[in-house]
Amino acid sequence: MSRHTSPLKKRVDDAHPVCEKFKIPSNGLGNVLSDIHIWLRDNLGPGRALDQSARGLCCDATAYYFRDLQDAQAFLNAFPMLVFDGVEQAGL
Repeated sequence: MSRHTSPLKKRVDDAHPVCEKFKIPSNGLGNVLSDIHIWLRDNLGPGRALDQSARGLCCDATAYYFRDLQDAQAFLNAFPMLVFDGVEQAGL
């Protein structure tokens, strides 16, 4: 079976080539989600980042797309509690 990339997905990938995918905890992201949206608005502004639901490895996940590595790194620095999808950490 062949897979085709949707036109929207291609546009997102072309405009925002850096993708970070995170696990959504079983109890959800809670207030962190609001904090993320506020941070993105206040620090990156419109058009520099997008979020989309994503398929995780045996879990729910969310993906954030950025225009460049500097924006992606700033996001990681602001939200160190987020766990990458596919990364196993002791005690989680």
